[in-house]
Amino acid sequence: WGLGTMRHGKSTKEHILYLDILRIVAMLGVICIHAGVGKYFSWSNALFVMISGALWLSREEIDLRRFWKNNILHIIVAFVFWSAFYMFFHAAIFPKITGNYPTIKEVLVMLLQGRYHLWFCYLIIGIYIGLPFWKKIAESDILLKYFLCVTFFFSFLIPCIQNIPK
Repeated sequence: WGLGTMRHGKSTKEHILYLDILRIVAMLGVICIHAGVGKYFSWSNALFVMISGALWLSREEIDLRRFWKNNILHIIVAFVFWSAFYMFFHAAIFPKITGNYPTIKEVLVMLLQGRYHLWFCYLIIGIYIGLPFWKKIAESDILLKYFLCVTFFFSFLIPCIQNIPK
């Protein structure tokens, strides 16, 4: 669960039950999104991000070299694998069914961007790259309040104001 290394069958950190319950709730929400009732469960992806933040920001110290090797590199490898898989499917197999062959430019874009549902990989990589900064922000009450105010202003208040009819 990422809460500590295993030694002699025991975790070095205490298991956090409420985070497991939140994971289950978030998983059920994602299932509902994929079942077609997504507008009521869009919060579930944010819940996964918050769980990751709770686990990563509560750690004493982050070894960046190990972190890149064990976390970010694995996500990048998975993203490249699935992007290549979908690119191959759409460039080699799907055209035999439809008769529409993509251009080389379209194939390269498919490979670099990945399929639409791989957006989560970009999000996690971005959050992980910013983790040392998020950790410093979380350690300071003043920085945390400033960050929350700026985030609220740019991600919620401005879009709401823009949607007010003239």
